[in-house]
Amino acid sequence: MKTCFFDYGYPKNFNEVELMLKNIKHGSSEQALKMYLKTGFFDVPSLYGSILHEEIKKGKVEIGYLYLPPYIQDLKDCEVYVSLIPFISKSTEMYLKTMNIKKVEELGQSDKFLQVWGDKINKKYPLEDNVFLIFHSAPLTDHNYKNKINKFKKRLEELTNIKLHTCYISYREGWLGPSLSECYSYAKIFAITGFLFENAELLNEIQGIKKEFLKLDMNDVKSLLYEYL
Repeated sequence: MKTCFFDYGYPKNFNEVELMLKNIKHGSSEQALKMYLKTGFFDVPSLYGSILHEEIKKGKVEIGYLYLPPYIQDLKDCEVYVSLIPFISKSTEMYLKTMNIKKVEELGQSDKFLQVWGDKINKKYPLEDNVFLIFHSAPLTDHNYKNKINKFKKRLEELTNIKLHTCYISYREGWLGPSLSECYSYAKIFAITGFLFENAELLNEIQGIKKEFLKLDMNDVKSLLYEYL
């Protein structure tokens, strides 16, 4: 049974970025990619992708990168779809229904994944009451997506016993929820949720304000991914 793992991956070189820009017709998607290109945000492979690339070399797994839905090119003959990001948008779900997908796994919503986050938050910030989660590229007009964010947040609060606040950033809609300036004015911590981890440093650089960010690393997610290999 062919399994495809999907993550918001980063191209490994600028030629690949240029090729993507030529192939993507959607305006906001192209704009986002150009922004990434200007910042050099594509210099490193994604966290999950780095792990899985080693398995691809061994012939153990096939992976496709989901850059911006619904531009999924590598799902042919894929029977199991494992999402490595916490949320699948409605457009992605609709696209999956048109493919030969027998099973969809959302690793980013699993208790095991959330427990990793919960342990990191509790260990670094015990008893804090101002932990902020940034939900990146959140299409908040998508109620399906919003419900998943709420589920993610509620379960994470249960695991950490910490009250979590949220900020949202979307390329289409800008910052939503508390404004960026409001978040920075009284938030002690930001925690990046589940994907686009390097954006933490990017936001620091842009704002010129030093804040702490929680990130997952290779060891945090390796065992979770290997359950599927």
